[in-house]
Amino acid sequence: MEIDFPREVLSVGRKRRGICPDDDEATDVKQRSIKSEPKCEYDGVWNQRITPNFLTEGVLGLGVIMKIKGTEILLECSDGVIVKAPVQNFGNLMMETLKNSSLTLEDIFKVGQMLAFKVIKAREINEVQKKGKKVSYPVVSCDPLVVNFHLNPGALINGLVLNGIVESVEDKGVIINLGLQSVELKGFLAEKHLPPTFERESLVKGQPLLFRIQNENSSNKKTRVISLSMVPEMECLSDAAIKKLKLNDLMPGTLLLVNPLQPTATGVYVNIGNDIKGYVSRQHLPPRYRNDPFQCLKSFKTIVMFCQQNSNLLALNGHPDIVAASKFAKRTNFENIHIGDIIDCKVSSVDKNGNVNFDVSLHENEKNSLVAAFARKTELEDRVEYRKGTIHQARVLSFKMIEKILMVATRKDILAQRMVCIKDAVPGEKVNAKVESVLAKGLFVKIYNSIPGFIPKIHLSDKLITRIDKHFVVGDELNCRILSVNRLRERLILTNKQSLIKNKDTIIKSYAEVTTNTISTGYIISQHPSGGLIIGFYGGTRAFMFPKETERLGSNIKIGLTIRIRVISVDPQRERMLVAVANTASGGVAIAKAQPFVIDEGNPVSFSAIVMSVSSNDDKLKQNEILNVAVRLGKKLGGKVKAFIPKELLSDYLDLPFSSLSESIALGSVLPKVAVLGSVAGNLKATSKRFLINWLEKHPRITGIQSLTKGELVCGNIIQKHQEMGYFVELAGGSALTAPARFIRPLALSVSMQELQIGQTVVARVSSVDLERKRFALILDTHLCVPHGAEPDYFAPSMVHYALEELNWYIANNPNISQVPKIGECIDVKLIEVSERSVVIQLADNSNFKGDAVNGTNILQKRSCAKALVLDIKLPACELVLFLLNDGIQHLNEKKLQLLVGSKKEIDVKVWLHKKEYAVATVESEKSAFVVCIPMRIHPNVNIISVKLDENDNQCTITPKLVTGNVMIGTAMETLKKYKLTHKKFKTPMKTAVKKKLKQFMIYTAKVKGMWSRGDLYNAVELELPDGSVGRLHASEFDESFLNRTSQPVQSFLRERKNKTVNVKIMCFAKLKQKIAKLDTPKPKGMDAQKVEKIVVITRLAECTMKTWKLNETKRKQSLLGYPQSYAHGSLIPVFVCERPHVGVVRVEVSPLWNGVIRKQNLYDENLITNPTNEASALVDIDFEPGEKLIAQIIGVNVYKNGRGKSRHRKCLEMTLKETRKTFEHGDRVTGRVVGIAQSPSSVTLELTNNQRAILTLTSITDNYLKAHEAVKRYELNQIYNVQLLRFDSDKGGWLAVTESRYNFSKKPENTLYLNETDIEIGSKLQAFVTSALDDAHIFVEISPGISGCITKSQKLPLKPDDLITVRISHVFPDGGLKVEFVDLIAEGSIEKRPRKRQISVGSGSDITVDLTRKKSRAAGYVATHSKENEPPQVTLVEAKLPEPGFDWSLKGFTPAEFASVGQIGEKMNAPVSTLIAKDESIADNIDERSKPKTKEELQIEEEKKLVNRERKILETNWIPDNTNDFDRLVAGTPNSSILWIRYITFFLERNNVEEARAIAERALSVINFREEDEIFNVWTAYLNLEGNFGTSESLKAVFDNAIKNTDALKMYKQMVKIYQNLGKKQETDDLLDEMLKRFRHDDLDVWFIYGQHLLETKRPEIARNLMKKAINCLPRKHHITILSRFAQLEFKYGDMEQSKTIFENILNSYPKKTDIWTVYIDLLIKAKKIDDARQLLERVTALKLSTHKIRLFFKKWVDLEQRHGDEKQQNNARERALQYLQGIAELTTET
Repeated sequence: MEIDFPREVLSVGRKRRGICPDDDEATDVKQRSIKSEPKCEYDGVWNQRITPNFLTEGVLGLGVIMKIKGTEILLECSDGVIVKAPVQNFGNLMMETLKNSSLTLEDIFKVGQMLAFKVIKAREINEVQKKGKKVSYPVVSCDPLVVNFHLNPGALINGLVLNGIVESVEDKGVIINLGLQSVELKGFLAEKHLPPTFERESLVKGQPLLFRIQNENSSNKKTRVISLSMVPEMECLSDAAIKKLKLNDLMPGTLLLVNPLQPTATGVYVNIGNDIKGYVSRQHLPPRYRNDPFQCLKSFKTIVMFCQQNSNLLALNGHPDIVAASKFAKRTNFENIHIGDIIDCKVSSVDKNGNVNFDVSLHENEKNSLVAAFARKTELEDRVEYRKGTIHQARVLSFKMIEKILMVATRKDILAQRMVCIKDAVPGEKVNAKVESVLAKGLFVKIYNSIPGFIPKIHLSDKLITRIDKHFVVGDELNCRILSVNRLRERLILTNKQSLIKNKDTIIKSYAEVTTNTISTGYIISQHPSGGLIIGFYGGTRAFMFPKETERLGSNIKIGLTIRIRVISVDPQRERMLVAVANTASGGVAIAKAQPFVIDEGNPVSFSAIVMSVSSNDDKLKQNEILNVAVRLGKKLGGKVKAFIPKELLSDYLDLPFSSLSESIALGSVLPKVAVLGSVAGNLKATSKRFLINWLEKHPRITGIQSLTKGELVCGNIIQKHQEMGYFVELAGGSALTAPARFIRPLALSVSMQELQIGQTVVARVSSVDLERKRFALILDTHLCVPHGAEPDYFAPSMVHYALEELNWYIANNPNISQVPKIGECIDVKLIEVSERSVVIQLADNSNFKGDAVNGTNILQKRSCAKALVLDIKLPACELVLFLLNDGIQHLNEKKLQLLVGSKKEIDVKVWLHKKEYAVATVESEKSAFVVCIPMRIHPNVNIISVKLDENDNQCTITPKLVTGNVMIGTAMETLKKYKLTHKKFKTPMKTAVKKKLKQFMIYTAKVKGMWSRGDLYNAVELELPDGSVGRLHASEFDESFLNRTSQPVQSFLRERKNKTVNVKIMCFAKLKQKIAKLDTPKPKGMDAQKVEKIVVITRLAECTMKTWKLNETKRKQSLLGYPQSYAHGSLIPVFVCERPHVGVVRVEVSPLWNGVIRKQNLYDENLITNPTNEASALVDIDFEPGEKLIAQIIGVNVYKNGRGKSRHRKCLEMTLKETRKTFEHGDRVTGRVVGIAQSPSSVTLELTNNQRAILTLTSITDNYLKAHEAVKRYELNQIYNVQLLRFDSDKGGWLAVTESRYNFSKKPENTLYLNETDIEIGSKLQAFVTSALDDAHIFVEISPGISGCITKSQKLPLKPDDLITVRISHVFPDGGLKVEFVDLIAEGSIEKRPRKRQISVGSGSDITVDLTRKKSRAAGYVATHSKENEPPQVTLVEAKLPEPGFDWSLKGFTPAEFASVGQIGEKMNAPVSTLIAKDESIADNIDERSKPKTKEELQIEEEKKLVNRERKILETNWIPDNTNDFDRLVAGTPNSSILWIRYITFFLERNNVEEARAIAERALSVINFREEDEIFNVWTAYLNLEGNFGTSESLKAVFDNAIKNTDALKMYKQMVKIYQNLGKKQETDDLLDEMLKRFRHDDLDVWFIYGQHLLETKRPEIARNLMKKAINCLPRKHHITILSRFAQLEFKYGDMEQSKTIFENILNSYPKKTDIWTVYIDLLIKAKKIDDARQLLERVTALKLSTHKIRLFFKKWVDLEQRHGDEKQQNNARERALQYLQGIAELTTET
């Protein structure tokens, strides 16, 4: 809703003084008596205060830049109004500049700079600003196209100020775009009109600035250029403009000279001119009038701050610092007063609201300061009277640049504050913060109720807090430390960790203040991929801790953990620091300490330990005692290490048999088994619980939450009891994992049995695992927490067994008495006292032991001796509880007890003692007796608190389970059921399981079903998800670690995981369409049995992943977690081979969205072998196994589209396995695929690995020219061949190549392989093939590949293409041409007549046809096809008719000769068949009749022949015109052909007309379409060559500068290097390469290699090696191997071969499994004839442990090497080594 500005009567509301100017002088104003004036005199004059609500859409304003952010700037306007200008509102040129450069808004704008703007979005009126809520500002635009939209050229008056943007910077000034509707009207800023704060070079394209239109003569007004000035304050609006001025003509920033009309208490009404009045408020008056506006009598300058079209809105400002619009310092400098300063202020006035205005006087003699001060009532000290003229101390809180006012406060607490703004903050200081808002990511706080701060989540406490709102509320006051200052968001970052707040170590807040060996405390920011830690301190300082040092902290490393460190080294200049773990003082709060022992899977679970001491956290509380032990780790793990065992982790006993550890355990005792559980505050925590240790030894150690699966049994200890969540259990094994555990059926056990104790060992089952949130839950029900199929008392016997072992150890290591008997042992005793209730006895050999007997015998006499069984021993007094035996009763030893257990017979026993863990009973017969222990707890997860037992009923029946020592352990389930000590069985109603709908980006447990068989994917696995839906896991989504260790990932995955569960994350859902037979559908009669009606079934398919980083990723973005939608050229990715067959290519899968093809020429050389049957034939490729993983490089991306223009679902990548070479050189041995076979003349075209073409002619295939025709027929399309490159033929657009046999051998001297025409001697006779007859007078022949000669016809020569003839060399031209003479015809070429490109249709009624059609397959890349041998076209006499053209009016496919033959069809109708197939003998006879006089018709025919011959020449691609008219005609028809333009340039250069050649080059660059980048690049290259050969250095530099601006700069730089090198300009090449290195060193690695090659070629190897070191230091680590490899290759080719070997050896020592480096190294040595060195390398690499696929390629290379260069012994050695390897692989396969 737009606010209506007042357009009617505005009353001032108070009495005014009438001030009128004199008649002539407006500047002399005299004060007169106050008169009553009519109210309507200043009607319509805007005199209101500007608020944000007035800034509606369309308002124009002027603002001062007060803050520059990353993507926007904030402008301060009049009356404190703030507006926001986003970066996109500065215009397209500004956006383009920021996008294409490294400049930021801070580089372009300056604080204090003034800009005009237009409001494009107002602030919402009804918005209520709340605490913690961001304030929104009106959105404005500074783009001249928006601000000056309403202006037209006629409105541009002299002195008008408006916005403009820099369009271009010229030599004498700057071209300015004013955004006017007339596109031809521009502004020009002369350099002399720039202010001192700006330099012409500092202006950037698109930069908005404030300009004033200069006062120009009338003659200049007619021009299209407006003169501008960047100093608006130099002149006000001209008098001529004032006379015609209208309110709508004003723009923000325009300067006006105003005359005061009527002063008021709040401001002054002024006269602008032409009956336009304005109002200047009191705070906007010049400083000398602020205290008393009535003193304003003279005219003064003002600047327009706000205005609006068709409105009375006009806000003016007369402060001189604001009027000086071009001087930034005027607005940012408040007379050297800064925020936080305490200054003296004099009260000037107090308003009605209690706010105080102050005057600031810095000097005694200074009367009027340009700066004033203002204090709100809330910032004033109470109980202080502020009278006018009194002086008070005040503190500066902020500035207002437009009003030049200091915002101050006089309150004592503010004066005493250490900080007023974030600039005063010192990292490391303690501050009090008040919570303003509570969010999930942390707390927003306020310091001193004004300075904003933020406490991140990890800094809220030393322990991780998940629910912040449960621990903190709004209004809480916290004692914090300042970590750093976020100046971008203008807030402090604080920490509430007590370990940092209470720490007294040295505070590190800058690198310069740190010294070596400083002890400090920091916190972990992140973990480096190498395993090291990034440690954070105060003020943004950071340090690095090496991985080896990190290992001392243990595995429980978390982000935010506090750690005490010692500084090892510091580099203040580079801001780097290395630290190590420091010893933590005792009593440190939550500070991580060095851990001397690392818990991992490779170390044993249990060790022995020695009791060192017993300590307590509280001397008064013995239950807090801990046992300090020394764990014996062994020599490999570092000997002994200190650990502690808490009292609750000492024994499996629920109640220890003693109360004090110090009184019951002797120091120096040896614990047989302890297990290290983890680290607490840097100290190792251990346990001696036998049950728990045995569990860890028998089960895999849990190292993290990823090791947990749903339904798994785990063991741990109760650490906490929660009222709502049950118990918290800490899992054993060192993982420090804690989870809630509860009973899901609490009614199954009594309440007392479910009251578990802290420290009690439990066995729980995992009920749920949430990997994304890193949470899991446990259940404790006893019937569910046993192995599948086990009895309910499965754990009961072992629990008693371990309890007895622990009790015997306590008895043996009692410090009071030694040599105490064990439980169940039979001893001799003496009766001391005998009474009715008890019998007191002692040992027969030691009177120190005493005890009681639980039974009586027939020998109960005082001082008599007897035998007794030890039932129990009471600690620490070691009192015995015995069972007396009658005479003749024998005690059964352990072996006899084992026999009883093996019989599995139930035994009747009598119970004598009841304990929490077990009951003690005896079995006594006539001849024997022994002790039995009966478990009272059937499971670790129960607690026996109080059970009322029947003392009279002490008989029960047990089932023997095991024997420990002299004690039998057996269970008595019936007795336990009687006392309700077992789990209750009751039926519960079955609830139908509700399937939860799967969600995207969530982690689920899926079952592996098998290979994917529902579509065309081969390398995928089918999964069954929890709701029964189908999931698909493609091989590309396996974890990287799994892919790296196998070459058959899918098969290996199924062998390990089939029918098992895995954790996967759903990336996306897709629709799976399948066609299935329709059931129960009646078939129509006569329908084929095989034609079954099918329907399409759509199934919901979940695409899953197992990549670790995706499982841990918390962001839910399809673009991040889904399958890649695009790939970059040159990237290496894993691919997977599809099912066979592979015809011509290897088809691979990249993902379900992308396929890939690897063509034969892009396979490894080791994958291509010579055909054993014929070495000259095509190469046979070794096929890959389906599902095999390959690492391939992307060299092309193909997206197939259908007729509608939409891409198909599956896309295709062109890939290669070998290292792609961009360029080839002369003599390179390359592999190519046949893509074309041409005839007449015969040739074979091959496609190379870099997509270039190579051509084999008849002279290139074999040195025996008589067999060349047969040899060329053996070439087949899509087959692979090795060839040698000779040179690149630009006319043919490909390489001239020869076969390997032709390159290496030449049996006949007349068929020698000539590489240059100058090697041929004049007069020599050579064999040659006829290639073409250019005209009737010349025949061209080919003597050697690319070397042709011309035979001039002096007689009739019946030669045709591919004929083999003998010629004599008569002349060799300097440019390389040959003139030869025909000697003899050796053999005719077997050429079949090529069919026409169009089918000739024969008229109806004829019974004979001419079939000359033949189609080409573009998909296969065919260029020509073979026709059947010796099968001439069948031609029969018919009455031919012209073909029906239909809608095809093109002449494509026909030559002028064919048109001529069509015109003669009617004349040759009656000719015999023989004449139709004759070879133009009759034509030759007719030519001889030239001596006869020619008629007029014959002359016309002759002229037509000449025209036909000329048209034929023009149509030939190799035709070069000889005049400018023909060239103009050609380039007009094909304007985008760079070849034609370059020939045109060459045409003038051959005639030494350099200027015309330059003109043609410039013309070509302007004519060629800008989308034809390659053609434009070719012309620029020709232009540079022209200037390099015929121009000066300056002209060459100028052309190059223009070239890099209009083409790919990097590509043009590389081309310029080649041009300089060809010209031999070494220094210019060095300078250019230096410039390239500075500009492109991070963009393209080739820049380093080009420079290195240049240095080596110019014999400067040391500089080249320094360049390699520089590349290593500058570029990321991932490029280091490539850099070293490429520089090693350059050293090998152009430098020191030994230095190259050294580099290669260093690479292979560090990365021995880099097979591509081995391959390059070996190939270089073979090419350099270093056979012995290559042989040694092959022996080394074949001895490595590589995959079968990789190592067999090296064996193949070794065998090929020995076949070429080795003797028979070496060949046999290579074969034997290969055979041994294959045998070893076969044996391993058989074993598995």
